[in-house]
Amino acid sequence: MDDKYAYKTGDYSSQSSAMDANHFALEGSGANGYALWTYTAMNNHEWGDLWNGEDLSIVSVDDKLLPLSPNSEPQRQKFAS
Repeated sequence: MDDKYAYKTGDYSSQSSAMDANHFALEGSGANGYALWTYTAMNNHEWGDLWNGEDLSIVSVDDKLLPLSPNSEPQRQKFAS
């Protein structure tokens, strides 16, 4: 989205607006339910979800790690393969 502007700047406001528009439409449609989103373990900023040029995952291997607490070092969770 926006030529990967958010990855370069950390400004995800376009993605937030798109998500808001999707939710507004779904809530207004009267649908009995819906599911969000997708999780792709190998998502990265260059290739997205590896399908059709989309990048809908909420995490990426390229994202900065978050600390477990304010005083700890960031750690990446290990997944069994």
